[in-house]
Amino acid sequence: ALAARLAAATRPVAREYFCGARNAERYLAVYEHALASSPRRRQRRIEADHRVNAS
Repeated sequence: ALAARLAAATRPVAREYFCGARNAERYLAVYEHALASSPRRRQRRIEADHRVNAS
């Protein structure tokens, strides 16, 4: 009986854990993309390019 209850509980717990990890990766990718394409980041890249080209 105990083995059956543990087996029945394993799938939902595993699904929640692994889907949560996958969703965390997706959320991080969205945030990284948003940060990389932010106007402030873009301006910093432009300024860095100007410094490199000026020297």
